[in-house]
Amino acid sequence: MNDKDNQRKEALKRLHMLHELFGIDKTAISDFETGKIPLSIEFFPSSPISVISLSDRPDLENNVKHFEKKQNCTAYYVLNSCNVFLTILYVSNYTEDWDYERPHPEGNITAVVYNLSGKFMGADETDFGECGFIESDGALKRVI
Repeated sequence: MNDKDNQRKEALKRLHMLHELFGIDKTAISDFETGKIPLSIEFFPSSPISVISLSDRPDLENNVKHFEKKQNCTAYYVLNSCNVFLTILYVSNYTEDWDYERPHPEGNITAVVYNLSGKFMGADETDFGECGFIESDGALKRVI
């Protein structure tokens, strides 16, 4: 089994954790198993969340593929918050970090955030760290 296969196996484990901990729809898991990365879209802060496949948004998919290639990682869930922030949940290439990266019951998950607006930092800059999440309409929603 190569690194990507191990990362995909770990990603599936994390998607199951997201279902158990947050109640995300099982469709996200089955979609990932068929090669589709789930994408939660929040149009307005108080609006319902819509979940589609990342491949339905080639502009965002290109950002994610670039990130995966550059970091040698596997994205397993992506969130677009009001077309300002693109949050990517990923499995890194560092197996020793996987315990830390996994979803935590209190809602924190290791992620990378791209600022799509370019207003606060350069449009291609990223921020690695933990973000807080909640479930909304069977999808993940970033709260911090």
